[in-house]
Amino acid sequence: MVAIEIFSKILGILRMSSATLTLAIITQHHEMMQPSHRENLERMAMEIEWLTPREVAAMLRVHVGTLANWRYQGAGPKYAKLSEAPSSPVRYKKADVDEYMRLMNRGAAA
Repeated sequence: MVAIEIFSKILGILRMSSATLTLAIITQHHEMMQPSHRENLERMAMEIEWLTPREVAAMLRVHVGTLANWRYQGAGPKYAKLSEAPSSPVRYKKADVDEYMRLMNRGAAA
């Protein structure tokens, strides 16, 4: 769980502009971690793809403002804020957006 805490702290510090979280964001903390924690964090960083609201809006074919409204209403795909600040950037895990789309799929009309 230490790796997840470190990962969360790193995300809180960064203002990611890339859609994909890469190993480059952990280089400054890389040397301080124990080898097992470092390996877990590296694996997590490679497996998680983070998307901006603009990218998610394009995937769902909705306006970025619609995503903001959904967040306010507690609806839509799960998201993460990069810090506690009200104006903190928002990111979505691609897997969460895919899951949301799967859950919203109601099949073909009869």
